[in-house]
Amino acid sequence: MTDSEVMRLLAMGMKQMPTSAERPPERPPLPPDQCSPAAREVLQLSRELAQVRTIAFDAVQQMSLGNLDFELPRDNAFFSPIKDLQAKLKHLVWQTNRLAQGDYHQQIDFLGDFATSFNQLIQSLRERRSIEQELERSNQQFKLIAENTLDVIWKIDLATMRYNYISPSVLGMRGYTVQEAMSQSVEESLTPASAQQALTTLQSYLSKPELANLYVCDEYQQPCKDGRIIDIELTATVVFDANGQPIEIVGVTRDITRRKATETALRRSEANLAKLLKRQTQANKKLNRQLQYFYDHTVNAIAFFDIDAHRIRITKCNQRWAMALGMTPNDVENRDIDDLIDPESSRMYHSLIDRAMAAGATIQEQCFWRGKHIEVVLIPIVNEQTQRIDQGAALVYDVSERKEMERQLTQIGIRIETRERRQLAADLHDNVGPLLSSMNMYLSTLARKPEIAPHAALVNDVRDILREAITSVREISNNLSPQVLTNYGLTSALELFFETKQKLICIRHTNTLGDLRFNELKEIMCYNIIKELYNNTIKYADATAIDLSLSQCDGKIFIQYRDNGKGFDLAQKMAEPSNNLGLFSIINRINNLDGTYQMDTASGQGFLVNIEFPL
Repeated sequence: MTDSEVMRLLAMGMKQMPTSAERPPERPPLPPDQCSPAAREVLQLSRELAQVRTIAFDAVQQMSLGNLDFELPRDNAFFSPIKDLQAKLKHLVWQTNRLAQGDYHQQIDFLGDFATSFNQLIQSLRERRSIEQELERSNQQFKLIAENTLDVIWKIDLATMRYNYISPSVLGMRGYTVQEAMSQSVEESLTPASAQQALTTLQSYLSKPELANLYVCDEYQQPCKDGRIIDIELTATVVFDANGQPIEIVGVTRDITRRKATETALRRSEANLAKLLKRQTQANKKLNRQLQYFYDHTVNAIAFFDIDAHRIRITKCNQRWAMALGMTPNDVENRDIDDLIDPESSRMYHSLIDRAMAAGATIQEQCFWRGKHIEVVLIPIVNEQTQRIDQGAALVYDVSERKEMERQLTQIGIRIETRERRQLAADLHDNVGPLLSSMNMYLSTLARKPEIAPHAALVNDVRDILREAITSVREISNNLSPQVLTNYGLTSALELFFETKQKLICIRHTNTLGDLRFNELKEIMCYNIIKELYNNTIKYADATAIDLSLSQCDGKIFIQYRDNGKGFDLAQKMAEPSNNLGLFSIINRINNLDGTYQMDTASGQGFLVNIEFPL
């Protein structure tokens, strides 16, 4: 039986129960001993039924009065539906109390249609509460923004054209309190010109229904309490009611005085910049004409090129560059450099470009090309978008005349140096040497006198020092101007030089020049180069052996010098010319010989140099 059926039966039973006035007078009951057993059972059942009916009536009456705390007999199954109803009503009361406390998550699944209506009511209350909470959060956020933003938020009632809300930030912007600002009319809150402009804008806006819910943004001016006029940016929209009638304006104003001042200054700067650019453009045009004239008439060869992997494509060149190749600029431009020059020259340019790209900077180098001494300046160009070097420029100077002048000056300097060295060596040999020899003879004579005998040891020490001085003078004289080199040539001079050095280091000397003699200056420079290489080995290399080879072929002298020392970083040494005067002195002498060289060394791998120069 369902809960609704129990309630219905109970109601019907209560209606059918007669009142005490309607009941007939009771006859006195028969004594039990006068009744049959069946009658006694019926009588007992009737009594129990009357008791149950009374208890049930009282329970229903209590529930109808709102009292749900009564107790029913425990061992009578007839009262189970009433107890169940009592428990459900108590639970319903508890859920109602929870609902009153704001708990909208209650739900029942008993009492039939009442449960459906109750659950729908709770759902409606839950949705309403959610809307209220969201509205409260929105109001709190709006209040937080309105109270802390520098912009002023406001609302105007269109029916009265008066402000009905202004945010507290109006005090910071205009100096008015909220009450003072709201007491002003719309016209008073704007300058006269701005008030007329705002009214015109509003009328235009309201006359076009299609603009509903759109924002209007414009610039106006507002007076401040201290008398200042500020520039503002006003953003507003009109709010409509459910019938589509405008009811209020909601807007935000922002102080843009500084921005306007900045814009004014910027416009002045732009005007000044335009004038400057105009003057600069004219100057650039003049400079471009000058550069173009230089580009067309310079005696130097100039070319621009694109770099793509291992390809070098000439994009533009001047007349001098093309003439060096026996062509015109039109013949050269947009062609690979490998197609224009011989393989050796191509390798030279590729090497220079690779070095410039690796260094990321301009490099400058002199080389010998097509019978001329040239100086090449390579300028790598970085692509601003990719930040990679994909272009370059090359300037080529013909320095043959300068090199010839330098060579002549160098030879003159060497001749003067050689002459001075010879003079100094001759003075040491002819003047200082004989004097020291005479002193040695006199000291020998003095040592034989008897009265000097007590000082014989001292005299012997003086004679030893004197002999060392004589030897040193001879060595200095020979180093200044080796007489053997002058009289007998390079081979004899080197043999004599190394003869005294074998005690210091193992020297393996191979010389196929024999008695070959060549230009005196070249012999001297060649001798000095080998001496400088030897001195560097002794000073810095910590080597135990030197291999020297000299030979000649096809009118050229070939020198190979090697040691087994600790070696060094050649690139680093070449980058520090001030600390490597010896190395650069050797290179300079090789250049003065019109020679070439190849050096090979690394840390821990010894040193090797191959030199060749024409006879």
